[in-house]
Amino acid sequence: MSTPSPHHVRRSPRRRLVRYVLAGALLTLPVASEVSSCAAPFDPQSEIKTVRVLSVDIDKPYANAGDTVTFKMNYYDGRDATGTFAPIQITWLGGCFNPPGDAYYGCYDQLGQLLQQVASGEIPPDGLVAQGPGLDTFSIKLPSDIVTSVAEPNAGPRLGVGFVFFTVCAGEVRPVYDEGSTDAGSFPLGCFDANGNQLGSDSFIPGYTQVYAFEDERTNAAPPVDAFMFDDKPLAEGDVGEARACAFSDEERNKTGCAAPDVAAECDVISVDVDVPKNVADVDADAFDAEGNALHEVVWVDYFADGGTFDNDLKLVSDASTGEIDDHSTTWTPPEEPGLYSMWAVVRDNRGGSTTVQRYIEVK
Repeated sequence: MSTPSPHHVRRSPRRRLVRYVLAGALLTLPVASEVSSCAAPFDPQSEIKTVRVLSVDIDKPYANAGDTVTFKMNYYDGRDATGTFAPIQITWLGGCFNPPGDAYYGCYDQLGQLLQQVASGEIPPDGLVAQGPGLDTFSIKLPSDIVTSVAEPNAGPRLGVGFVFFTVCAGEVRPVYDEGSTDAGSFPLGCFDANGNQLGSDSFIPGYTQVYAFEDERTNAAPPVDAFMFDDKPLAEGDVGEARACAFSDEERNKTGCAAPDVAAECDVISVDVDVPKNVADVDADAFDAEGNALHEVVWVDYFADGGTFDNDLKLVSDASTGEIDDHSTTWTPPEEPGLYSMWAVVRDNRGGSTTVQRYIEVK
């Protein structure tokens, strides 16, 4: 079994992104055409049935030289709770700055010794590596010369970039041989079960994220979220929402065309939204329209749940030129089985900022 390519949590100030692409990240949708009008589509991207990394929130997506930057991973173990599984082991690797071409795979040489130490079970005492069960937070200090060590660009401000790699493994992390056929190769770590079998993407997520430091010391704050809205009412942290189970199975509700049941007529359909301030999107110092007017960040929200289905799991929150979108709500149809479920809203901007909100819903 080949090693999964790194999950891409790419943060680029040079490109205007309208969709967060994870190797992350993480969140690339499969594309396929239906073979008939009655065909069932793929499971929705928002439905979590395996080990998943939903986001990596960074307290300073744009930082300054010498700053300490903290990364918070939001992940979920969606495996069948009735099974016997190894605990989730999280590994963080930092210390790669300004690799050739600002390419993540340029870090493999820089991090070679660290990777070998991690693979052998040795954790260096220098703070560049951290590993442990459920270790969802990691901090690293940017070098004082992260910007000044970079050559002057042909255009725009001088900037430095730092890469932080992570793995989420439902087993044991071990080295793997390079099986890739491109410059990027394959990620040099894999995840193995107790019998030495290499695990696939349902149990292993390798990825990376980035932080930038600009010569003009510009910053970028994560998009603020004032409230998580469930059934048109704020659902505070610690409170539990309530919903009535929907009698249709996932297979039935995912059908389309002539085979599709009228789920909306038979089940509760609940509004889900995030309340954000009017100034949720910062001005983007690198973006201008055709008339030279400054543009704002693009901001959007991804919705996830470990049960039930959304009618739309991605909604635009703020447009670069026109500003905040009035309606960025979605609707959620509860699952068939009663129980306690998790729901997430990840509000992201196109400069690497993200804010993740989790709430619990009791389905009766």
